[in-house]
Amino acid sequence: MRIYLLNILILIILCSCQSERKKNYDLIQLDTYSFRRNYFGSDTLAGKELDKFMNRNPVQNYEYKSKKGSFYDKLTQHGIINNKELILNKLDSLPNYFEHAFSNRKIKLLISYPQTFERPALILSFREDETIFHEDTLLFDNPTNVSYSTIDLNKNGTDELYLLFKNYAVNGDNYELSIYELTEK
Repeated sequence: MRIYLLNILILIILCSCQSERKKNYDLIQLDTYSFRRNYFGSDTLAGKELDKFMNRNPVQNYEYKSKKGSFYDKLTQHGIINNKELILNKLDSLPNYFEHAFSNRKIKLLISYPQTFERPALILSFREDETIFHEDTLLFDNPTNVSYSTIDLNKNGTDELYLLFKNYAVNGDNYELSIYELTEK
């Protein structure tokens, strides 16, 4: 009987040690900013003028109030937002599978588009040594073009994930820049 109780006690201790080692993660949205590129007035342009007009940077939709330490200020200081324009060439478009800095270590991030959801969605799979340690699903409304990049603007050793959603609506393109960060609970 004592051996049986001893084995149960050892099993309980081992299980509790493993549950302590298992970490929980959260993908949190830090901020979102909206921009728009209107195409009104392009019907009278041609050639290089038309190209320049159609490829100009989008302008912010709202007046964003700067708060101390806000990402708007960091984006402005880094030159991603300049004179209320989103400077598109400052956001590198990464492939669907890329390295990502997390807590001062390199992990892999795979972004995929599932076919099983009724709404458009992205599945983000965070991997270390090819083992998925966190997976998250981001739903969005419109079928859209999505590009992504990573930058550690808040200098905490973890890259923020910048998702740029672009969709066409009523003679212009809407851009939504959403900033996410993976955190340990």
